Amino acid sequence: MKKSLFLLSTLLITLAAKADNITFLNQHVKSICVEKWDTDRDNELSMEEAAAVTYLGDAFSFDTDIDQFPELQYFTGLSEIETYSFYNCKNLQSILLPPNVTSISISAFFGCSSLQEVSIPASVKTIAEYAFNGCKSLSLLTFSEGLTTIGEYAFSSCSALQSLSIPASVTSISPSSFWACSSLTSIVVDEDNTVYDSREDCNAIIKTTTNTLLLGTVATVIPSSVTTIGPSAFYGNAKLKTISIPEGVQTISGSAFSGCTALTSVTLPSTLTSIGNGAFSG
Repeated sequence: MKKSLFLLSTLLITLAAKADNITFLNQHVKSICVEKWDTDRDNELSMEEAAAVTYLGDAFSFDTDIDQFPELQYFTGLSEIETYSFYNCKNLQSILLPPNVTSISISAFFGCSSLQEVSIPASVKTIAEYAFNGCKSLSLLTFSEGLTTIGEYAFSSCSALQSLSIPASVTSISPSSFWACSSLTSIVVDEDNTVYDSREDCNAIIKTTTNTLLLGTVATVIPSSVTTIGPSAFYGNAKLKTISIPEGVQTISGSAFSGCTALTSVTLPSTLTSIGNGAFSG
């Protein structure tokens, strides 16, 4: 009887241990994780072992054998996705970020050209420069309330991105954050945002205090309250064919429409006093 109870207890403990192990969809990802962080050397990675990881380093950089990594969500000890963490993982299509990450660092996902969807957790405050630069397959991007900063070129050349929703918490957006996102047709800034707005459903980001249009799309209708088209506001928008700049606009900044190679028609207002260098370059 005692022996039977002992065997049953052992079986239950073994089953519990197996249940705690992470099931990886990509065996190559599993092999990296086991090699780096399997502390009990059982050739598995448990939830506890994943949660104990605080630094990814360059374990996945330049790795073209990674196509999916939803199991990253279990790495709950990570507070940062470090610089170059997934740099040029060209075949990475999907990933789930852990819930405690507060920052996505420089070039963390730079060149992940197959990445299709990203949901930024509510814990993230900062997305650094070049973080998702060149993710040309990224068509769905979700920000959460809590995000404050989007750095330079963070999503530049994400040419499949169609819509953008900016939370009320965002207080800093670089003018270059979404350069050359030529498929963007919809931009909505939360009406409670005190720094930026998308007034009159204009499909643009406007800095409220200066009435400066920072980012436009192929579907932008510039409000008459805008006084300045900001530097590179429509930069690299290869699908923009025509634009009407309303009365009230005084300045078109440098490179505002640079690289808009399909642009054939521009209407300029009588209020215009200044056109910056390279405003219509290319």
